[in-house]
Amino acid sequence: MHLSDDEVAAEFSLIGGIFKPIYRLLSNHSHGSPFATYTQSNERGRGTENAAEKSYLVLMLKLLNQYLSCAIISQVALLSLESADPEGYLYAKKIFSAERT
Repeated sequence: MHLSDDEVAAEFSLIGGIFKPIYRLLSNHSHGSPFATYTQSNERGRGTENAAEKSYLVLMLKLLNQYLSCAIISQVALLSLESADPEGYLYAKKIFSAERT
């Protein structure tokens, strides 16, 4: 009756076919030790910018862009709103196609 997260990602070509590894990465950081609060490092988890946490944030922003643009495109198609904001619709399509590569 409902699609799983993996099935949705596959159907809409989200996350470039690597849904499970990304899900595991996010799951490990959200359940076990969010970002670096559990680590013994003097760099991570201290509130200062570092390469690892910056990379995680960039990855999450890219994924969020892809999912939101896909949702916008789907809603526009469902409600036939292509002419309501053509520039916004084209921008969402551009973002979705760019994030898939």
